[in-house]
Amino acid sequence: MAASSINRNQGSDGLKLTLLGATTWGLEMLCLTSYSYYLEDMGFSSSMAGIINFVTATAIFGSTMFFSRLADRTDRHGPILVKCLLTTGVMIGLLSAVSSFGSFLAVRFLVGLSCGPVYALLTAIVSRVSSRETYSRNI
Repeated sequence: MAASSINRNQGSDGLKLTLLGATTWGLEMLCLTSYSYYLEDMGFSSSMAGIINFVTATAIFGSTMFFSRLADRTDRHGPILVKCLLTTGVMIGLLSAVSSFGSFLAVRFLVGLSCGPVYALLTAIVSRVSSRETYSRNI
């Protein structure tokens, strides 16, 4: 009986965390993709945009591998997810303060590092709190 109450509480907390993460991550992805509309105003060429996207994607790949494995080994998916979301929000805020290509590239690398594992962590949390019958619908 105690195990079922733990699973129920974990499911409720997991659902709240998943909703928070999905909403926040969606808004962060919107911010990341919208910068291409301002390339000319920032003085960046198309090749500079390609470099920015490459650096960001590389950081996302590396951080996804590292932090997902760390979360699995330590069983701390929720705290790592919250830290990643908060760090990504701060880094996206910093994007509005940079003006040079180098600083923009550095901040986008940091954004990639922090937002990389978010989706992997969200799906891990959803898989823990969902039943086998509803997992695909919940994702």
